Amino acid sequence: MTASRLFPTRALVAGALVLLAAPVLLPAPAMAQSSSSSSSMAKSVSYDTLQPHVGWYGTLGGSGIQPRDTDGTVNGTDSTLEYNMGYGLFGAGGYRFRNGLRLEGEIGYGSVGLDSFRYGGTGGNADGDLQLWSATGAAYYDLPTAGRVSPYIGGGAGAVRESIDRVSASSGGTTVSAEGDTDTNLTAFGEVGLNIALAPAFDLVPSYRYQWIDDGRDGFDDTQMHVFRAGLRYWF
Repeated sequence: MTASRLFPTRALVAGALVLLAAPVLLPAPAMAQSSSSSSSMAKSVSYDTLQPHVGWYGTLGGSGIQPRDTDGTVNGTDSTLEYNMGYGLFGAGGYRFRNGLRLEGEIGYGSVGLDSFRYGGTGGNADGDLQLWSATGAAYYDLPTAGRVSPYIGGGAGAVRESIDRVSASSGGTTVSAEGDTDTNLTAFGEVGLNIALAPAFDLVPSYRYQWIDDGRDGFDDTQMHVFRAGLRYWF
């Protein structure tokens, strides 16, 4: 815990001890003066003393990406596409205000592999890699706490460029292949996480993000993903 985060707690404890000792050690006028001083001290404990970082910051991190199964209809038959767990990298920069609001911009990259498919009563293996390049903006709110750890909540939106290479599907000894495609779509997300102070200028930032991509095509639903993230933040 940094000295700046410890100070408000120590100050309040010291003020309480002064008040307890005042009836014995001080005459009435001095006791009133001590009480007034302690009251002013308590009033000075504001949001920015509990969360002292205000200003610009940058974050670098990585993530695990797990898309949900994508359901659809092909030639009138119910179909499902399943994915392997993927990974991502991201860099973000933002500004934090005294009231706990943070505004942030982020660029990211992700890679997810196809796993399997189901078509009616049959299924098989699927092979192909989906690449995700994203640029988003977000707003977050840091909840005030007096310790090293403070939670946050927020969300954002932006654009994601999806590119998939050659795709193949195998079932019953037969393999079918198709050329990939590239498209740019709207994306939006909600996120919850923690700010964990490691040092005066560094925070560890683990978080969970639920992300939606407006890419439903050819009878299939939009992509939805669980994203588990961890980053290292530096305060300038």
